[in-house]
Amino acid sequence: MKGLFKWAGILLGVLVVLIVAASVIVMFLVDKEMIAGQMESALNRHVTIDGVDIGLFSVVSGVEVAGVKISNYKTPEQLEALKGKPVAENDLFAGLKDLSLKFRFLPLLSGSVQVGEFVIHEPVIHVVKYKNGTFNFSDLLQPEAEEKPSEPLSADDLPLSITLGKVGLEQGTVTYLDKSVNQTIQIYDLTLLAL
Repeated sequence: MKGLFKWAGILLGVLVVLIVAASVIVMFLVDKEMIAGQMESALNRHVTIDGVDIGLFSVVSGVEVAGVKISNYKTPEQLEALKGKPVAENDLFAGLKDLSLKFRFLPLLSGSVQVGEFVIHEPVIHVVKYKNGTFNFSDLLQPEAEEKPSEPLSADDLPLSITLGKVGLEQGTVTYLDKSVNQTIQIYDLTLLAL
């Protein structure tokens, strides 16, 4: 019986060390500038983030991102000129008050991803249809030039299972502006949650 307690203690100790090590790695590698830079590269839009809450035990407790603002399309030169500046309110494409992402840690050890919560609070989206028929997100729909087409990814290609808990958005606002007829439609207090 003593041997069983000894091995259980060793296993618990190793588990705690793994949690602390993973948390320290995440804490030092992920910050708001890194996330904003990656988003700017992927979206070709100016991105600002007020804060990223990654504590010592974020692997267990989760990650929170606050005050995200994304501008409309920008050229690389414009992005360089906007470094360190806030996203102008009249140029806002999308934003959110905060986002919370919480994992369940123990299933990760067996190759199963269980998301306890992935909720976006108070998102704001501005959709604009220009007079020429394009939208302010049309550039995001254009495929990038590739040398050869890649095979589509299927769920069978993922080496793990994913289980979702509370997922969705709360108190969102979507504004649609059609410049060809000068009409604005707004949906507010939009909440979509899957539990």
